[in-house]
Amino acid sequence: MTTRNFAVVICGAVLVVAVAAGCTFESNDISSEGQATSTSTTEPSTEPQAPAPPGAVLQPVGARLEEAATLDKPVAFAMRPGGNDVFIAEQGARVKRLVPNTGQRQPDEPPDDGKPFRVIDEPVLDISADVRNQGEQGLLGMTFSPDGRRLYVHYSDTNGDTQVVSYEMNAEGADLSTRRRVFSTAQPQQTHNGGQLVFGPDGYLYLGLGDGGGSGDPDSNAQNPGTVLGTVIRIDPDGATGGLRYSSPTDNPFFDGGGAPEVWLYGVRNPWRFSFDRLTGDLWLADVGEGDIEEVNWLPAQEQGAGRRANLGWPLYEGSRRFTGGQVAGEQIPSGLVAPVFEYNHDQGCSVTGGIVYRGSAIGALQGTYVFGDYCSPAIVGIRMADGAVAEAGPIGVDVNRTVSFGEDNNGELWILSHDGPVYRLLPV
Repeated sequence: MTTRNFAVVICGAVLVVAVAAGCTFESNDISSEGQATSTSTTEPSTEPQAPAPPGAVLQPVGARLEEAATLDKPVAFAMRPGGNDVFIAEQGARVKRLVPNTGQRQPDEPPDDGKPFRVIDEPVLDISADVRNQGEQGLLGMTFSPDGRRLYVHYSDTNGDTQVVSYEMNAEGADLSTRRRVFSTAQPQQTHNGGQLVFGPDGYLYLGLGDGGGSGDPDSNAQNPGTVLGTVIRIDPDGATGGLRYSSPTDNPFFDGGGAPEVWLYGVRNPWRFSFDRLTGDLWLADVGEGDIEEVNWLPAQEQGAGRRANLGWPLYEGSRRFTGGQVAGEQIPSGLVAPVFEYNHDQGCSVTGGIVYRGSAIGALQGTYVFGDYCSPAIVGIRMADGAVAEAGPIGVDVNRTVSFGEDNNGELWILSHDGPVYRLLPV
């Protein structure tokens, strides 16, 4: 695996986003803690220092927002393959369906609100009685199986532990009688539960799990591939073996030993959102920082096996900075750490929300751009790669308050979810 030297990571100073000093966080903030102090320091080094930020600022892309609907703390987006309906997960553990607004109404339905989609009142799924919805806990992730027959959800149960459960879909929604628990793991604290749940281009299910919570990874999970905390795991939910409800693919990096067989990559603090580029298969992962740095990681499918066995460095590093507040025994620095390609500090945001590489057709100037945001800064940002490094970076010209997630419809067009309630489509000007 080709790795990058932490001394030559592209700095995120070109992010050009504004955030008010002294951000406050409500009790139901989903992906950030807002620590008031930092334990990150930059140690003296004889290595070359990070170069100046790339000079090219992302040129205008001609994008605008259209509010498709408003929901109660939306956190995740999904579409069934081949369908037109949009499915939105609310943190309070309900999944709602948005259908295109044709203007036709039954006599007992509310009047047209003028939005391009309307929300079906009856939830597709309501598991609120089974979910702890507080702080960073709740219904956190959602996806459909590649054939669209099953809905998978990732949530915090009433004990605060991680559960991944699937349901068969019928015409009305999820069939509760078909509930099947796929994966579960204990969570030692209420924070850093991860969130993302997605099927990769290889057909396997990927789940992001944080380091278990607390400042500086107090349980030393992220640098220990023997635990699933602080990792992204990769499993086959249809391949139950032994006493498990899933199987681990045989090409997982630790299938034959040296770590948990489910682990795909490790060394992450809280990988709240990640995605696969639908054209290249590259994995893009945003890892929420501790007190100073937010980072974006690019893991090419060809060069790095889309992150296979990658160690992203937490808590040895926060972004490209050496982190001295971690609890890693001996503080040894292993070889081959994979550095982020983009980072920014907490003067510019507080909690990165990973996005998606745009592969739609409506906004030509946005093609191939990785689009992401931050929970504390309204600017939606794009970065473009060239020759393995960031070539252009900057705001794409639209703002969303409390950006919590991104979605990609079946045509490759992008959606953006605000934790305040609005669900937006990204459209051409």
